[in-house]
Amino acid sequence: MKKYKLLVALMLLIALIGKSVISLGVTQADVDAEKKKADQLKTEAEQKKKELTNIKSDKAVATTDLNTINSQIDSLQSEIDALGENLDELNSEIKTKENEIKEKEKEYKEKEAILKKRLVAIYKNGGTSYLDVLFSSANYVDMLSSYDVVEKIAESDNKLMDEIQKTKESLENNKKELENKKSDVEKTKKQKDEKNAQLIVAKKQKQTEVDKLSDKEKATQTEIDNKQKAIQQAEQSMASIFKKLQAQLAAQKAAEEARKKAAASKPSSSGSSKGSSSTGLAGLNFDGTFQWPTTTKLVTSRMKFRWGRMHKGIDIGVAYQPVYAAASGIAYNAYNPGGYGTYVMLFHGNGYVTLYGHLSTSKVADGQTVSKGQVIAISGNSGGSTGPHLHFEIRRAESAADFFSKSPLDPLQYLPGGYTLNE
Repeated sequence: MKKYKLLVALMLLIALIGKSVISLGVTQADVDAEKKKADQLKTEAEQKKKELTNIKSDKAVATTDLNTINSQIDSLQSEIDALGENLDELNSEIKTKENEIKEKEKEYKEKEAILKKRLVAIYKNGGTSYLDVLFSSANYVDMLSSYDVVEKIAESDNKLMDEIQKTKESLENNKKELENKKSDVEKTKKQKDEKNAQLIVAKKQKQTEVDKLSDKEKATQTEIDNKQKAIQQAEQSMASIFKKLQAQLAAQKAAEEARKKAAASKPSSSGSSKGSSSTGLAGLNFDGTFQWPTTTKLVTSRMKFRWGRMHKGIDIGVAYQPVYAAASGIAYNAYNPGGYGTYVMLFHGNGYVTLYGHLSTSKVADGQTVSKGQVIAISGNSGGSTGPHLHFEIRRAESAADFFSKSPLDPLQYLPGGYTLNE
């Protein structure tokens, strides 16, 4: 805030001194050049800050996207690993089934070979068959017993062969089911692998985007830092000019007091100082009355203690509407990104100063004399504003340099009545 106080004080001093070349070699052109330079740098710095905000926002979105892709890759990789383990298990089960099938085939062939040997032996023994066994029985009871034995042997042989064949067929069916399941798992794994490959490509692209935004963020921050240094240098230059002007003003004031003292010693010179200067505030005869700075008289916040601090003026509910001079005066523009935003100060004489804050546009030039009711700005939403409105202040100050150190006056005590309060 000190730098803005300095700027306003500097402009007021110029108005008081006038545009003549002063003994220290400082002119209005010097001040205007430094102010223009500082204002341009501030505008550029604010633009870069907006760019930086957008870059950080884009980077945050891109980083979130990158984190999402990484999470998807991790999740997909877990699924692929699980499918790989499943395939290993299926291959192991298929291998086991193949071994079991081979064992059953071997067993079947061995049993089949035994049966064939048995038949060959019967043939070689002269055609002895199960009938020979029966007819060689000693009696009927022995024959029945022999028949029962023969039948059980034949039945057991057939049953054994059937069981081996069924077991083999069951194992082959199990193997086929496992192979079908393996095929499905391989198909799913292939799809997952393809998706994972796509995500890896997307990750590389997104990482490249994040890296570029990081580089751009660093470069923009460097530009902002350089602008801030240049602003500081311009303000230091203005401070130097301010000191010179203060010295010049003090010299002029001392000379004026000496002149008045000399004039006071002459009876004929009484009252001769009125209207002696038409330059700066000396030409203003303020009567202490103000008009509303807007056509709307809707007060949305009075001068009071709020949000942990004093609200030093009133807020008027207008959005991008003309703002009028509450009284005649000399105009000065200023800007504070964290407070009043774009604002205009009017110096009316007799120590009265009005401030019009959160403007969208100023319609007056520094040092311009304006009339009461003249359009000086358009209201807006700049600076530390929570919505479009006009912030209006009145203070009594001896100079612009001490304006912000003086206690604010309640504007509602000075403006005409008839307003509406809606807090």
